[in-house]
Amino acid sequence: MAEVFSSNSPCMLGKRVLSPHSHGTLMGGQLDFSSKKRRLGQGLDQGSFDRSESDQQQQQQQRSPSPVRAGKRARPLSPLQPSAHFSSGGAGEAASASRGSGLFGGGSFSQQHQHQQRAQRTGAEDGELAALRREVAVLQAHAAEKESGLNMAREENGRLKEGVGMFQKELERLSAENRILKRAVGIQNTKGKELEGQLHGLQQAAGQAAEYVKRLEQTNYALSVRVQAMGNSGASDFMGGQRPPDVF
Repeated sequence: MAEVFSSNSPCMLGKRVLSPHSHGTLMGGQLDFSSKKRRLGQGLDQGSFDRSESDQQQQQQQRSPSPVRAGKRARPLSPLQPSAHFSSGGAGEAASASRGSGLFGGGSFSQQHQHQQRAQRTGAEDGELAALRREVAVLQAHAAEKESGLNMAREENGRLKEGVGMFQKELERLSAENRILKRAVGIQNTKGKELEGQLHGLQQAAGQAAEYVKRLEQTNYALSVRVQAMGNSGASDFMGGQRPPDVF
């Protein structure tokens, strides 16, 4: 049976001492604590619920009378004897629950009710966590789709940039050829004007030559007519004398 110090003790006020037969209860509390730690590691925060549970059990134990041996003083805690005070949700909570159930018989109902509440909270939190995971999966799929579309747009932009670069090079080449052609056309226009001037000069020279030829023809015709007239007038010379015979 567990023994406690008297309320008149100035140094060990409110301390509880567990008997050796409560080690099994302590081990069970440790297992319960480790399972709670695993649930906390999975993202289920039960710290506030455990603290409220521990506070309720401590209030219940304070209201319940504790048996004290008459005529005997409570012995101090042994260094090897485990303490009943653990953190919230630990072995002290399990020992208090087992002691309350042994004294009043209502601890099992309270534990069942607490387990039901804990299971309900765990189920609700699991549902919320599953909903959040589904929402995160949908958002990730949407982000992946947007990333894929962005990659396609980047590839298309790269191809368009390459096409624009090719068109720019072609435009520069055509502009250079156009400048060359304009220069060649200017040179041809200049040469054409020069040739037109030369042709005009040749046309004038041809007209002058035709006029000169015409005058020569007229002069030749006049001379031929005169020579013919002189041949018909006899063998006289220009002075009217006798013309000498031809000598061969």
